Amino acid sequence: MKFLSNADLQIYRGKRGIETATVPLPFDEKVNFRFQNLQENNYYHDCGCKGLPLEIHFFVHWPERTH
Repeated sequence: MKFLSNADLQIYRGKRGIETATVPLPFDEKVNFRFQNLQENNYYHDCGCKGLPLEIHFFVHWPERTH
């Protein structure tokens, strides 16, 4: 298992955050995340929250012998 180093971490914050984030992966691949501002999300409209989710931790696994 390989983890990103602290130098590779990407941080986006604030109520004016970003709509999408692209994270480069090994083997010349990437993963894209799309975000929705909590203020615009009807599910959380009553919480008084603004901005992006606090954190996202993700795990990528390739099937054996694919790379």
